[in-house]
Amino acid sequence: MNFNITVTFNSSLCHLTIDNTNSLIIMNQIQLMTFPLNLDSNIIWRLEKNIIRGFEISTFFFSGDHYDLLKLKTHLGQLIIYKKINNMYHFLNTLGKGNYSQVCLLQCKITNKLYAAKCMKKENQGVVNDIKREIFIWSTLQHKNIAKFYEVYESANSIYIVMEKLNNLRNDYDHEEIKLIMKDILEGVHYIHSRNIIHRDLKIDNILIDDENQVKIIDFGLACQFIHLESRSITCGTPGYIAPEVLTNKPFDYKSDIFSVGVVMYQLYFNKHLFQAEQVIDILKLNKKFTISRLSVLNIPDCGYQFLRSLLNHNPLQRITASQALQHWYMNSIKEDHFIKIPRNPNPKFKEYIQLSSVMYSKTTITSFNKIY
Repeated sequence: MNFNITVTFNSSLCHLTIDNTNSLIIMNQIQLMTFPLNLDSNIIWRLEKNIIRGFEISTFFFSGDHYDLLKLKTHLGQLIIYKKINNMYHFLNTLGKGNYSQVCLLQCKITNKLYAAKCMKKENQGVVNDIKREIFIWSTLQHKNIAKFYEVYESANSIYIVMEKLNNLRNDYDHEEIKLIMKDILEGVHYIHSRNIIHRDLKIDNILIDDENQVKIIDFGLACQFIHLESRSITCGTPGYIAPEVLTNKPFDYKSDIFSVGVVMYQLYFNKHLFQAEQVIDILKLNKKFTISRLSVLNIPDCGYQFLRSLLNHNPLQRITASQALQHWYMNSIKEDHFIKIPRNPNPKFKEYIQLSSVMYSKTTITSFNKIY
């Protein structure tokens, strides 16, 4: 990493650089200091009147030019964990809550720009390790259809992942818009799979959209690297979105994500969940026993029904990959400029239904076959 700035330590000018081993090196004519940059490293940024005056690392304080330090902060954002998030951001409100975390709206004290933060409680060391695994996986993903995360903060009780602020998908997209959304989702999923990662929790709540109608995949809390066989033996996901082979303890791979994408497509077209039941256990039963023969004939233009069947095939050997999905005839007639920029008003009744359903669908996560959180 080619990065060089000048900082001051004890009234002495120092040269700061980041070497190829991701170590922070600060030196002057008298001394050399080296600090490893990893998720066990901590920096505290010091602001004065919303200007960065310096940073503290391993009890040493370094001052410098605001703009140089801002560049340093950007460089280090995905490498280490910062302390004292309140030094840098105002907490405005809570955007949403899940079983293990909540999403908050932040405003940067320096730029006034709005961000979202995934806020997670450090319940035990196992949870902390899981959060760091999510951070590591997310930090390896750089794609237009993957939400950007900028930096991580830690307090005594919580860890905060600061990411771009995005919007929920609407529930009234037309056919051409849905095709564009599906293309974005599948391009993001194809990229994730090309990095040997399985998301394992793709659902409508984890697919957001920015102000320019660019779809983004979020939340890598359950993601695993395909090479880690032990991770792929764990049943996890959100009821109603989980591939049947996962629920029946059969071997699974990247194609388990494709089934989840099929469920999302069904919701986008029909404004309802694929598996209709009031209790989570009943949703799981329908989810587990699903076969493609149970899918009713649906009227979706451009071979959309055949495409949906290809995504939802209960047999993973016959289910298409993300790459194959992007080559499907359904994708061939996409109108790239079709998106309507002005949001429409959502259907009030469906909005109420979604809010009610989110309690049992979006906030319920399985992490082992016999235990539901």
